[in-house]
Amino acid sequence: MSDKINTPNIDTVYHITDLAHLSSIEDHGLISGAGELEVMRGYVDEVVDGFRPEELVARGISRTDGIYAHPSLERLHRGSLRGRELDQLITLSVEVDPDAAMVLDAARLKDVALGIRYSHRNGVPERAARWYWDSAITLSEYRKLYNQSNGVRLNNSLDGTHPPFYKIPEVLIPDPVGPEKVSWVASILGKKSVALATK
Repeated sequence: MSDKINTPNIDTVYHITDLAHLSSIEDHGLISGAGELEVMRGYVDEVVDGFRPEELVARGISRTDGIYAHPSLERLHRGSLRGRELDQLITLSVEVDPDAAMVLDAARLKDVALGIRYSHRNGVPERAARWYWDSAITLSEYRKLYNQSNGVRLNNSLDGTHPPFYKIPEVLIPDPVGPEKVSWVASILGKKSVALATK
């Protein structure tokens, strides 16, 4: 399936899940918390969500209630797959509104987790969570401003508004996503597979 980034109001991002969830996705689409493989779930996500800017709350952007995806196949964060049965994982392409989906740098979450573990009383988790949310831009902005292969700003001049790079870009999508917007692209090992049936 080819990317649709040139089609108005439709962009394609990529979501990793277990093969066992495919039947449910065919029937119901993607629902938050159903088969996501990203690290930093649970309590850390609840802490991070507590410091969301009001604008993102209004947009329905959330770590606990959102759907995770990657902006490109080339930038799948394989570190989050450590310890998984790779032959049981599949990559799905997901059609999204690039002005509704948000890109954030998941690398910034490490400081949230460390802050909770070692420095909960001195405000480290709050500062780290706000730093994470400060990286939020729309997917359409990310496509225009950043190199899609390495996440570095295309324009070297820094305006103080956008991060200079995204180390681990992740896409947060408000849920749910209907099955008609999801296709099975490949196994995690890169083997091509059939598309989901359109409902």
